[in-house]
Amino acid sequence: VRNDYLNSNYSTVDQDIAVQLCCLEIRYFFKDMPQVALDKKSNLEYLEKE
Repeated sequence: VRNDYLNSNYSTVDQDIAVQLCCLEIRYFFKDMPQVALDKKSNLEYLEKE
């Protein structure tokens, strides 16, 4: 995700700043989703990996 974000949006920005911007963009994307739904989604993804 980090490399995709860097390559598509900010090729001249420092990597640490780009990671912070990516995290903020993810938080903005999921702002209306309740925390319980996010927890369930991460738990399902973890179980699928196992």
